[in-house]
Amino acid sequence: MTTRHPGRRRGPHGWILIESALTLSLVAVLTVTTFTAIDRIQGRLASDLALQDLERSENALVGYAQAHARLPAPDDGAPSATRPGYVEGWLPLDALGLSSTRRMRYIVEASLLHAPPPYDPDPLRLTAGRIGARGTINGLDLCWQLMRLERAGTALPGGMRLGFGIQQAVWPHSGAPFDASQMWLEDASPGTPLAGVRLDTRTRGPGEFAATLGCFERFSRLSAGVRSTAAALDLLRLARQEMTLRQLNLDLIEDSLLNMKWRLINWSIAIEKFVLSMVLEFIGMETTPISIAKSILNVISLAGAIAGTSWLINTDREGIDKGNEALDQLRTRRDHAKAQVARLQAEVEAQTRRTLRLQASGLNP
Repeated sequence: MTTRHPGRRRGPHGWILIESALTLSLVAVLTVTTFTAIDRIQGRLASDLALQDLERSENALVGYAQAHARLPAPDDGAPSATRPGYVEGWLPLDALGLSSTRRMRYIVEASLLHAPPPYDPDPLRLTAGRIGARGTINGLDLCWQLMRLERAGTALPGGMRLGFGIQQAVWPHSGAPFDASQMWLEDASPGTPLAGVRLDTRTRGPGEFAATLGCFERFSRLSAGVRSTAAALDLLRLARQEMTLRQLNLDLIEDSLLNMKWRLINWSIAIEKFVLSMVLEFIGMETTPISIAKSILNVISLAGAIAGTSWLINTDREGIDKGNEALDQLRTRRDHAKAQVARLQAEVEAQTRRTLRLQASGLNP
């Protein structure tokens, strides 16, 4: 006969209750951990998006400066009460073509809001006016203004040199914007709650902004172009002087050859006259001894004159032959000088066009 123990039937049900409680506890812990991690990830993503908006806004300001040779004016801008020479307001999203809904504070040096005066660097004078001043303003003029601001050394309280800056206030955990109407560079209007608010700031000094725009590389290339144009002009002037000297020597030799040819003609006519005189002397010779002696002396004198004139003719002919050889050489050198002048002229024109394009393109590629 089998004996039953009613208490033992309740054992498995007790374990089931304990296991269920443990399972629910683990699920609760995992749920809390998962939602906490998701919240943190969402906050980090939102914070990263806020930083991306700030970087995108900064790049938009740089692009605007490259296109317009100035910076945009702030929305609701007004002269800064604590920073003389600066204008503060909100970042002009519409002017920059930005679609972000985050409001950002924007401060800018007042002179950078207007078209700068055209620069006139000294190297332009080396090119004899070939590289003239431009009639339109471009990014190079903004570069020149930024470099002047950097050299001026104007600094804000605390030593900061500022061309422009942008700032946004966000809650660091959620990345949500914090609307602080008068917040800038860790300043706050009385009563503004700053606890727990993160201020993301991007600033550019005049020199740093010029480097960002590529001003130094552009000015270096433009200066090299101007110097190259000036050097090509100097070489062209020297080549023209050489060509002028070659032509002058050529003209002198041509004149000398022409004189030799005229002398040769004159000597030939003189010989003909001497021969004619000898013939006449023989025809008119008398039979008396004295007349015969005089005629013989005259004939001897005429023969000597003919011999001397023949020597002069031979000398002039040799001079003419040598002159023609020298003339051919000088013509070759003169033609080479002309070709050199033409080549240098084309080089000057090409270098001038390149330099003018560099100057006209401003900061564009």
